[in-house]
Amino acid sequence: MTIEKKLLGTNPVSGVILPEGVGFDSDDNVNTSSDLTSNTDSKTFTFSCWLYSNGSQMMPYYSLPTSGSAGSFNITMQGGGALTITSRASGSTSNNLYLYNPSVLMPIKTWSHVLVSIDMANLSGSKLYINDQAATFSTYPFTNTPLNFTNAVHKIGHQTTGRISNLFLDYTYRDLTVTANRRLFITADGKPSDTIPSNPIIYLPLKDAATAGSNSGTGGNFTGTYGLPSTASRGPNQDNCSASKFDGSNDYLSKTSGIGGSAVKVFTASVNIDRLSNKTVFDVRSEANGTLVQMYLDSSRINLYSTRGTSGTAVFHARLPLSAAPVGSHAHLDISVDLSDTSKRLWFVNGVDKSSSVTWVSYLNENFNPCGRANIATYTSNNNFYNGSIGEFYFNSVYTDLATDNPFWDSDTNLPNSVRKVIADTSVTPLIALPLIGSDAGNNLGSGGDFTVHSGPFTGARGMSEYRDSSWRRSETNASGSNVGYMYRDGTGFGLTAYNNNTATLVTTFLFHDLPTGGLGGNGDVSSNQQNIIRIGRSTDAAENMYLYYNKNYNSFRFGSRSGQNSRDVIQFERNNEATLSTGVWYTIMISYNSSNANTAWMYINRSGTNVMTDIMGTPTVTSDTTNWQATDDIIIGGATIGTHPSPPTSMEMSMLYMDTSYIDFSQEANREKFSDALGYPRDLTQQIEDGDVTNPLIYMKFDDSSNFGLNSGRGSNFTIQSTLLHGSDYIR
Repeated sequence: MTIEKKLLGTNPVSGVILPEGVGFDSDDNVNTSSDLTSNTDSKTFTFSCWLYSNGSQMMPYYSLPTSGSAGSFNITMQGGGALTITSRASGSTSNNLYLYNPSVLMPIKTWSHVLVSIDMANLSGSKLYINDQAATFSTYPFTNTPLNFTNAVHKIGHQTTGRISNLFLDYTYRDLTVTANRRLFITADGKPSDTIPSNPIIYLPLKDAATAGSNSGTGGNFTGTYGLPSTASRGPNQDNCSASKFDGSNDYLSKTSGIGGSAVKVFTASVNIDRLSNKTVFDVRSEANGTLVQMYLDSSRINLYSTRGTSGTAVFHARLPLSAAPVGSHAHLDISVDLSDTSKRLWFVNGVDKSSSVTWVSYLNENFNPCGRANIATYTSNNNFYNGSIGEFYFNSVYTDLATDNPFWDSDTNLPNSVRKVIADTSVTPLIALPLIGSDAGNNLGSGGDFTVHSGPFTGARGMSEYRDSSWRRSETNASGSNVGYMYRDGTGFGLTAYNNNTATLVTTFLFHDLPTGGLGGNGDVSSNQQNIIRIGRSTDAAENMYLYYNKNYNSFRFGSRSGQNSRDVIQFERNNEATLSTGVWYTIMISYNSSNANTAWMYINRSGTNVMTDIMGTPTVTSDTTNWQATDDIIIGGATIGTHPSPPTSMEMSMLYMDTSYIDFSQEANREKFSDALGYPRDLTQQIEDGDVTNPLIYMKFDDSSNFGLNSGRGSNFTIQSTLLHGSDYIR
């Protein structure tokens, strides 16, 4: 069974937990058009909710009159992570409650839990907890008057870009300093509780999009839907890895003493990295004699290194080729060593044993003591700062037989486990277990004490338990200094028949390494101002093709096709005057058309800095010729065609490509959601294709097999790699 089927299938393998949660973009919500059944105003309430934000504003709950803001009540997570709760008295625009927590911010790019209980007559007893930790807050004001919950409209996910799950509201005050009261909503291991109090006014489990409005509370269902909420790709009910983004200049963690441990010949380490530069990942060392265990990256390899005392003699030094963790690509690294036995030196990457690829420069049967102090993302603090994300760091002075049972990797989902789950599953508390959640990166679940955060709080980073998108990228240069890598397929027998395809759908996610300069080009031909993404056509006639390229002169994406019968455009449209694209930023383009009708031509672009897809700008050019292009000879990914050779290939990365001669109406949000979720992450289409929800296309490139980038998961044949293609970075927003 494929990994995709394990994750998404209707009959998942044993042990796989399917996600529960609903994704909202800024235009989505579920709502009521009348007040909740038997609703009332109250001086007391308890609110609980799970949130996942990419850094944008979220408003999980909002009640308001039919017009104006007088009497409204809302709970909002600001774009910077601060939580606000605002109530306006009935018939008034003045606040009787404004709660603000500037000191403890909600983490981003991970599921987080917010729990608040308010008694307007008792400010000191009113409490806010974020991820089961007490958070301070300010109030302006806090007036001993009833809060106005009785409103005509109630909305969940209003003006929200993110995910929401398990939203609860009742009018009972609970002392949240009592652990048992918090366990009604969040378990000790950080999951949604199954012991929700009875008879709340609102309890929306928000398990999936189909049941998003189902209220298990007494207030009645939310029957209205605005936009199109979608089922989340990950839920708070699952084991979710965390990570922090380190800036490469000032961000690091330190523990100067007291980690514990003793002189040993064994250790186990595990960490998730998203490598953006060649620097130190971690440095764990003794307090007295300088003995250390250090992981650092240079231009060609990942190094694991230990010295003996102040002499600097290497007790061990291991080198893993950098191809195991390319720049920008997530890598989960598990290492376990027993210096008394050369058969016990294991190194796993993303659940796969890479020990045979490791070069051991030294391996001495000696004790070392690395467990007094430690740094994360720097070497001995203040130098060699790591630039990139680090998550779920685990270190302990024991040997773990990773080949027999790797507790750090879930073989059912092919994803890493969090350090919290590792501790729960093994019943072993290590010296260091840092989830590295952005807002609380120093929290050590191990026995060695918490770390000090320098230059934080850090920006949260997408954890590796999220779906990881692979990609290919072009080789930097060939021997003569020109970029030559691309993908090619002879169109003969591919399934593209000349002159009978007047519809098409194209979806791709990509980034550019550089942008072109020069004059005007068009129709997929080569010019110095354009970056060619894909071209399908005939090598004998450049006028017979379908193409997509970016033109820097006009900051435009142009898509079109030309017919060999009359050498003119069948259809051509573009988005003009786009904001200038940035290099190193991922973009998703969705295109579909029916050349018989200009009103059925669509181009949606997932713009940098926003997850809102917008409509086509300008009017498509459509001729009366509906016969379309001829594509019997060649298909080029990453270049245009002159004769049989792309010139020039495009310096780019691509994480997904879908192309078919059928038409998908992308004006319908439901169809766009099949390819990209509310946060802009591209979806794996495998199960949707198998279920018939998405057409099995001619071309579906996932680039998830680094040994075979040309593998076509669609119904067409595979592609041939021309020159060199390398593993690229993962899709990151």
